[in-house]
Amino acid sequence: MLRDFGPARFGAVVLLAAWLPLTILHELGHALMARAFGWRVIEISVGIGRRVAHFQVGETQVDLRLWPLAGHVLPVPRSVEGARLASTCIYLAGPGIELAVIAAIAVVMGPGELLSAQPGYLGVAAQAVCVAALWGAGFNLLPFTTPAGQWTDGAGALRSPFMPDAHFERMMAAPAVKAAERDLAAGRPAAAVDALTPLMVRHPEAVDLQITYALALDAAGEREAALVHLTACRREAEGAAAALYDAALARVRLAHGR
Repeated sequence: MLRDFGPARFGAVVLLAAWLPLTILHELGHALMARAFGWRVIEISVGIGRRVAHFQVGETQVDLRLWPLAGHVLPVPRSVEGARLASTCIYLAGPGIELAVIAAIAVVMGPGELLSAQPGYLGVAAQAVCVAALWGAGFNLLPFTTPAGQWTDGAGALRSPFMPDAHFERMMAAPAVKAAERDLAAGRPAAAVDALTPLMVRHPEAVDLQITYALALDAAGEREAALVHLTACRREAEGAAAALYDAALARVRLAHGR
C-alpha cells in the first residue's frame, strides 16, 4: 500500500475513512427527518459490535460502537395519524442525505470532472467519498430483510404506506416497554407494573406492551391477573399476535407448573 503511494491508493484510504462520517450522516438523516415530523428520537446507534462511547443528547441516547459498518435510529411517533407518510420519509432520509453529499460534490466539481479521471489527490478524494456514499445509499435502498429480521431502508420505505396501526402503536409503546424490561431485570416488577398500567388502554394493539405488562404482573406475584390479561388479549388477537400471546401464556403456565 505504501510503495509508490499516489492518488489512486490515496483514494482507497479515503474511501475507507469516509465510511464513519457517512454512517453518522446517514443516521442523522433519519433522526432529523423524524424530528421534522414531530417524532421523538429515543436512540441513535452508529456502528456494530462493542460499545466504545455513550452519551445523552436531550432524550436521545447516542451509542458509538466499534465497527462503523451500520447503525440504527429508534424514532417514536406521537400519533398514528400521518405516521405512514412520516415513516416512509424517515426511511428514505438516511440514503437521501448520502445522495445529497454526492450532489453537492458534483455541483462543486462539475459532473464532467467528477466522472473523469483525476490526476490529483483532491479530485481522487472527492470521487472516493462519492463512491462510498453511493455504495451506502444504494445498498440501503435495496428492499430486503436482513438475517436479523431488520428491514433495509428500501424495504421500510416500501412497506410503511401499508403498515397497520398496530405497527405504530408498538413503536409508541417501545420506550415504556424498554424501561419496564430494565425494571424487571433489576428486580423491580412493581415499578414496571406501575409504569405500564396507564398505557394499557392507550396502546391496545401494542403486543409487546401487553405481554410485558403481564410478565410484570406475574413477577410481582399477581399470577392470576397475568393469565387473565393474556387470555383476554389472546381472544382478540389473530395471526402473529396470537402466536406471541400463546407463547407468553405457555411461559407463565410453565413457570408455575399449570
